[in-house]
Amino acid sequence: MIKQLIKGVIFEDAWRPYRIRGGSLEGRRFYLNLRHDTQTWRGIYEVALQDWLASTIKHDSVCCDVGAAEGWVTLQMALRATCGIVYAFEPSARGEWIKKNLQLNKDRPQANVILEQCLVGALTESGAGGECKIALDDLVARDNVARIDVLKIDVDGFELDVLDGASRILNEYRPSVCVEVHSRELLDGVTERMQSARYSYEVIDAPPHEHRPIEYNPTVFARAK
Repeated sequence: MIKQLIKGVIFEDAWRPYRIRGGSLEGRRFYLNLRHDTQTWRGIYEVALQDWLASTIKHDSVCCDVGAAEGWVTLQMALRATCGIVYAFEPSARGEWIKKNLQLNKDRPQANVILEQCLVGALTESGAGGECKIALDDLVARDNVARIDVLKIDVDGFELDVLDGASRILNEYRPSVCVEVHSRELLDGVTERMQSARYSYEVIDAPPHEHRPIEYNPTVFARAK
């Protein structure tokens, strides 16, 4: 009876708050659907990214989470940069979960999180129906941001557009950069831009145990020389 109950809860097709069992968010709470988020719940998903965030973010860092989804990386940034700022970019309705996940962990000090529900690209544009796109270079000019320390990008194929709209940030602010890529052509484009901006980098493949939706899905971790 107990096993059946546990199995029913684990595989329930619903979003509920769970306490993370391991990894950099161990003990923190997060909304998950355990039909497909069991590795996140256990803390074993994207371990290389978790380690990179832990070693890179300081208490006063200014961070950008481009392609924030429900805020798994945003929360890690916010809990580490407690005296800093986190810009979270998510144009879809998934961005509403970011607020909920931050609220679940309000017992811990957090950065000032600014949610930007718009696309990020090479140019700043306004579209029909209120749809918007912003270039990161324009964002720092708009908000008079003095620096960007950490930049994470995961936008399902539009990574080069994001980087092309952040040339000033890369060349003047010199943040540490993490980019998840979805094809070999994108990997070539990202590493070319990193080299052009005088960054050193390493490419880490997703480990076999991670269930990625696409076959080719490495991550580029780069630091300014």
